[in-house]
This record gives sequence, C-alpha cells and structure tokens, in this order.
Amino acid sequence: MKALGGLALGVYLFGLAGAAQAMDLETARAQGILCEGQDGLVRVLTGGPEATALAETTNARRLQIYRDSAQRQGVGVEQVQAVSGASLRQKHPACP
Repeated sequence: MKALGGLALGVYLFGLAGAAQAMDLETARAQGILCEGQDGLVRVLTGGPEATALAETTNARRLQIYRDSAQRQGVGVEQVQAVSGASLRQKHPACP
C-alpha cells in the first residue's frame, strides 16, 4: 500500500511540474510572475527560464502586432506601444 501511496505522490508531483511548465500569461500575471510594462510588453518579476520564455514569446507576438498596427495607422511603433501599455496596465498588474 505504501508503494501505491508513493506512486500516487509521484504522479501528483509530476502533474504539478507539468502544470508549471504549461504556465500561461494569465496565470503568470495572477501569481505576480509577470507584469505589464509602460511599453506594452511584459516583464519578468520572479521565476526562472519558464517565465523568461513566456515573456519572450508574448513580447515577440505583441511587437509584431504593434508593428503591423503602426504601419496601418502611419504612426510610430512607440506610439502604439504606449497606448497598448496604458490599456494593459489598467486591466492587469502593472510593473513597479
């Protein structure tokens, strides 16, 4: 019976590790791992390589959207980032 208990614990811990690896942006913000910067990009507050990878992926996607939007509107990318950053900071945890 102890072996089954150990196996169950191992499966549980493995599940937690998998859940941590599958962290999404909402979870990371809610847990204070990532925050929203004034430039519309996320910043890592705590965490390791997984948090950094999530921030890099998120920021790469956002930058592409910001560039496309700036080009369509005929404005600078920095303007689009500032507007987006202000909007995101109203909805989600802002960086200190």
